[in-house]
Amino acid sequence: MENLRSWINGMLRVKVLIQKETGIGTGVKEIRILFLQHHGPAPFSESMTQAERDLILSKDIDSFVVIHSFSAAILLPWFYTSAPPPHQSFYEHLGKNMARLTKLNGDPSNHFSYGQPYEVIGYNASGSSSDWVYGKLNKMAIAVEMEPIYGNFYTQDGFHPSPSKIKTCCDDFYEAMLYFLETSDSILKPKNQSYDQSTLYIVWGHVSDEMGNPILGAKVELYNNDTGERIYAYTDENGFYMLNLATMNHRYNSSTKFTLLVGDVSIDFQVDDNGRKHVELTASNYIPELSLVPVFPVGIIILVAIANIYKRRN
Repeated sequence: MENLRSWINGMLRVKVLIQKETGIGTGVKEIRILFLQHHGPAPFSESMTQAERDLILSKDIDSFVVIHSFSAAILLPWFYTSAPPPHQSFYEHLGKNMARLTKLNGDPSNHFSYGQPYEVIGYNASGSSSDWVYGKLNKMAIAVEMEPIYGNFYTQDGFHPSPSKIKTCCDDFYEAMLYFLETSDSILKPKNQSYDQSTLYIVWGHVSDEMGNPILGAKVELYNNDTGERIYAYTDENGFYMLNLATMNHRYNSSTKFTLLVGDVSIDFQVDDNGRKHVELTASNYIPELSLVPVFPVGIIILVAIANIYKRRN
C-alpha cells in the first residue's frame, strides 16, 4: 500500500500553493502531463499557508529562502511568470555568486544552475512563498532545489534521496548557503527605483594591532568615493568585520572607487566578479571607539556611589 501511495504521489501531485494578497500569480493554473498544481480557491485559503504568512509577518525578516528538493538549482523571482523582476540585476548577481560556490555530488568543477523557474526547471511556479515575500515585503527571497539533478518518480529518489546522500548534499551547498547568509542584510530599493539598486558584494577580514592581536570594537568604514556614502561595521572579539555593498543607497559599477578605513589606515579598491573581497587590516596605536563607550557612564556611577557612601558616613 505504501509503495502504491508513493507511486500515485509521484505520478499525480496535487499541491495547493501560497497565493498573495498582492495578487502575484493569482489565477494562474498549471496543468502538465502527469502533474497538476492548483493555487487554491483564494489567497491563503489553506491553514498551513496562513501559518507561514503569519509567522513571516510577525518577524522583522531580512531575507527569505525555501530549501527543498530536487533539481540542483537556485530559483530566482519571478516564479509565477517568465517576465524579469524589477531587481533582475541584483538577483542575477546573487544566483551567479551562490552557484559558483556549489558542488555536484562532491565535484567542485560542476555547479547548481540558477535563474527563474522557467529557465532552470522548465515551467513557471505560481503561488510561491518566495514570490510573495519579494512581491509584498520587498525582501530578498529565493528558493533552492537541492540535489540530485534528476530523479526517478517511481522510486522517489529525487524528492527523497537516500540517507547516505544527505552529508554530500549538505556539503555541496554549504558555501553557497553561507554566502546567502552573508548577504541577508541586503536592502532592496522600492521596485520603481530598482534602476539605482546597489548589487551584492561582500568585503570582510580582520583588524589586528602591530603584534597580530585582534582588536575588538574597531570601526571599519567603507567609503564610496563617487557618491560620498559610507557604511561601517564594528569588529568582534576575533577582530572580524564584514560589510555588504548591497546596503548602500546607490548603484555602483566596476569602475567605482572605494576606500576601506580603520583609524589612520586606508585601502583603496574596486569590485571584481568574485562577489567577495578579503582585506586584512593592521592598525597601530588604535583605540577602538567601542572601548570608550562604557568608560564614562561606569565612571560616573562609581563616583556617585562613592559620594553617597561618603555622605552616609559623614
